[in-house]
Amino acid sequence: MMFFATIFVVFAIYNFFNYEIKEDNYVDIFASGIFFTAMWYMANKKIENWTLWIFGDILVVPLYAYRGLGMLSLQYLIFTILAISAYLEWRKILNNSTQQ
Repeated sequence: MMFFATIFVVFAIYNFFNYEIKEDNYVDIFASGIFFTAMWYMANKKIENWTLWIFGDILVVPLYAYRGLGMLSLQYLIFTILAISAYLEWRKILNNSTQQ
């Protein structure tokens, strides 16, 4: 629900300001929905937030590179590595607490 609400709001903002929505903007709108949902999951301490961060990061790395934002693309590549590391660590902690 949070995902679709975010997509709707971002799309409405694009339309409100009469901004031409190009193909890469749809990827940006989709990524915004993923990231907002990931933040919501993170606030509620759900392990699924890491899979959303990873998926969103993988989605925007080539998008920012395509737009000529190389440093931002590199930043999100680093975020991807950090999110994978965090997911593995959370899963390890969760497995250890379940076994005890």
